[in-house]
Amino acid sequence: DVWLLALDADGKILWEKTYDRDFNDLPKDIILNQAGSYTVTGVSGLVTKSGKLATFGWIMKIDPSGAVLSDKVYGIGLQTFSAAAEAKNRDLVLSGSTEDDKGNIDYWISRVDATGNQLWNRAYGGLAADTAESIVVLPGGGLAAVGITESFPGLKNIWVIRMDSEGLVQE
Repeated sequence: DVWLLALDADGKILWEKTYDRDFNDLPKDIILNQAGSYTVTGVSGLVTKSGKLATFGWIMKIDPSGAVLSDKVYGIGLQTFSAAAEAKNRDLVLSGSTEDDKGNIDYWISRVDATGNQLWNRAYGGLAADTAESIVVLPGGGLAAVGITESFPGLKNIWVIRMDSEGLVQE
């Protein structure tokens, strides 16, 4: 279950709700959208019939009173969302991680429109674990994601990627 609550400026609870989605859900981020609703992002997981764990990037939009407006998962079974940002046109851009067919974990950046249709998704990374933890929309519409990489010399390093609005890496 996922538990959310809204507080006023004095810390008084305005409302609290529990959302039971029949999956193992882990919320990672919440943002206020331009329309006044909220977007919760994270990971939704389940154990398959073969006993393997499958995880999906998860987005739930709620209205100001906590009522669910939409609830969707994305990916093919090995993805997570860590953070979201809203573009001026109300698209959501999301950062997280994905696992490729060789078992490498890479940055996963995705863009969905205001109704939740996935416009594109891209993976970036090397031969070790790379996880995008946050994303911002830059002036002019470009994107920047930051996270942790183990694909470069050293133990763990901070890795920032700057992209255009289509997710193509910019120098």
